[in-house]
Amino acid sequence: MLKKLGKSITIVNAIAFVIVILVGGVSIFLTKKILHNTYKVEKLSKDILTVGSIHSNAYRLILSLHHFLIEEDRLYSRESILLISELKKKVEDYQSDEIKELSGEKNTELALLDEVLKDVKGLQGINDIMVEYSITGNFNKSTLIELEQYAYGIEANTNRINNIHLDRIKSWIDESLTNMWLILFIYLVFIFIGGLSIYAG
Repeated sequence: MLKKLGKSITIVNAIAFVIVILVGGVSIFLTKKILHNTYKVEKLSKDILTVGSIHSNAYRLILSLHHFLIEEDRLYSRESILLISELKKKVEDYQSDEIKELSGEKNTELALLDEVLKDVKGLQGINDIMVEYSITGNFNKSTLIELEQYAYGIEANTNRINNIHLDRIKSWIDESLTNMWLILFIYLVFIFIGGLSIYAG
């Protein structure tokens, strides 16, 4: 009788041990996924700030041009040259990082970055309009409108890029929340089964 009872206790202990290992293993796996998603959200949040600064720089460039046309000042001219250089470098660096991250895989974000880079190169025409205005006191209005269109293009495409980022962040947050609820459910079931076992035992 005692031998049979001892065998039953051993089987129960073995089952309990396996359940504990399974619950622990699943919890660790889900927690690791949540942590990984947190790092991805952190990285993408930095990308959103970078893309936002590209948009801001483009508008600062156009604003600098308008200030120059209102009140001709070499300060605005120098600022424009620096902004164009900074803007171009920022887009190229960001694009390069994205290509490395995606291992050269073509996607919507990279296509939009190509468009942003084209518009940034188009904005380099600001230098020409400033030189023309400095020499003649006049500027070509259609050229000014064209330059503004490049800035609007950058605004539209940076907004599209950040919408892609926000969609990814939302999907990772949703996945993490689901995993957290799953961990909670597993532990509640585990506690319930453990409680019944103690009560029955």
